[in-house]
Amino acid sequence: MKTFTLRFLSAGLIFFLLALPVLKASNIMADSVMLVHKDTSSQTIQVRFNLSWEHSWRADTAPGNHDAAWVFIKYSQDGGLTWHHASLEPQGHGSGSGTNAWVQAGVMDERQPFQPDSNPVTGAFFYRSDPGYGLFTISRAHLLWNYGADGLTHTDTVLVRAFAIEMVYVPTGPFYLGSGASESGEFFPYPHNDSVYLVDSEDPIIVGDSSGQLYYEYSPHSGDQSGVIHKHFPKGYQGYYVMKYNITQQQYVDFLNTITNAQAQNRKSQITGFRHAITDTTGIFTTAHPYVACNFLSWPDGSAYVHWAGLRPMTETEYEKACRGPLYPVAEEFAWGSTHFVQAKGIANPGTAQEKPTNAQSNAVAGFDQNVQGPMRVGAFATDSSGRTEAGASYYGIMELSGNVTEKAVTIGNSQGRAFDGLHGNGTLTSCGHANVSSWPGYHNGTVSQAAGSGLRGGDWINCAITMRVSNRGRAAYGTSNRSMEYGFRGARTKPQTPKE
Repeated sequence: MKTFTLRFLSAGLIFFLLALPVLKASNIMADSVMLVHKDTSSQTIQVRFNLSWEHSWRADTAPGNHDAAWVFIKYSQDGGLTWHHASLEPQGHGSGSGTNAWVQAGVMDERQPFQPDSNPVTGAFFYRSDPGYGLFTISRAHLLWNYGADGLTHTDTVLVRAFAIEMVYVPTGPFYLGSGASESGEFFPYPHNDSVYLVDSEDPIIVGDSSGQLYYEYSPHSGDQSGVIHKHFPKGYQGYYVMKYNITQQQYVDFLNTITNAQAQNRKSQITGFRHAITDTTGIFTTAHPYVACNFLSWPDGSAYVHWAGLRPMTETEYEKACRGPLYPVAEEFAWGSTHFVQAKGIANPGTAQEKPTNAQSNAVAGFDQNVQGPMRVGAFATDSSGRTEAGASYYGIMELSGNVTEKAVTIGNSQGRAFDGLHGNGTLTSCGHANVSSWPGYHNGTVSQAAGSGLRGGDWINCAITMRVSNRGRAAYGTSNRSMEYGFRGARTKPQTPKE
């Protein structure tokens, strides 16, 4: 008779990451995965693992937030040839021993209660329960898997992998749009284009040319300057999480290696160069630049990745809050809160975990330098002694929101973007490797295979520095499904409503 077994598998993904307040490199790992405490009556089993990352924090003063690990489970019934997303229970998880921590599960639609079929739990956040800073390490943590909901029986044999992505919490609260500097396409309260717009709730926002309404400067790709941002569009007031870094090449390799070859062929770039070093050898993907931000990501590519991970795209209003937090805007500021910018002029230790700019005072990759010619390692500007500006960090400790690779975000500049309702991916792609949430930008004939409703924010390594400014919306409604040397992606997630455990 077959039983649940666990063959040893490299289950932890190692990413080169950062955290506030010290802003230096950290590693995140979920490893030592095993299945324990099977309950055949409830058809559940604990997926146990150890979880750690360096320089974790929880601040009880400004910025009043914390970092976290989003952990999700994939399983295989055919020896690792194909992988499926595990359906988790809303409660019954455990933070193990070590750092005092909370566990909070996330469902696909955070406005609705858990339903195993229509609103499943796709993963959970692990984060500090007490203020502090330093190494986060817990052993014997677990997530409760409802294997019965996935059509398995207690006699099936499976392999299991635990994935962890480092994220940052952006707390609930008001914030401002625009900077009052008449940047390309920037937001303002009509007709005062030298002022800023306050977002103080998730209530609908009318975009138009009546007094006090949200408006923005016209540019060819800023949007239609009209419409209603409905109440379910994630505006940024409600608390949410965002990936601390853009998707790295190693993260994308791990994604490609856990979807089918047919799916991966639609999700891989055919182009290498410009520091994109992902290659395919008989269906096995590797990269020579694991720590470098992944470029050549189209909107369908990025959407598929975050759908596979149980996350969702970030909106452009969430982007502005993630950069400046609740602070009053600085005219023409970058994500680190000032207009100070020093361009990277070269790369030291290229391709390694120690990759950094050759000029020590630089804090962004932008404007193209012949000695760079592509994105750099995520978090490459932070050191043991660097502050927010020197490290290129946002108010909340999110990295490279200005420069490196372009941020793909849901726009409020057209009806397709404004239809977004914040639903998360369920972890399962279509047979062709697409996301399939109907409210996501680019949804067409059952898949997210186009890009209408998306746009570009934050600048990148090749374009001029003005595109890196927080309020620059010159391409905010430029929905393209192309892959390009400057295009990256990062995911977000609405704050879970399930109880903390």
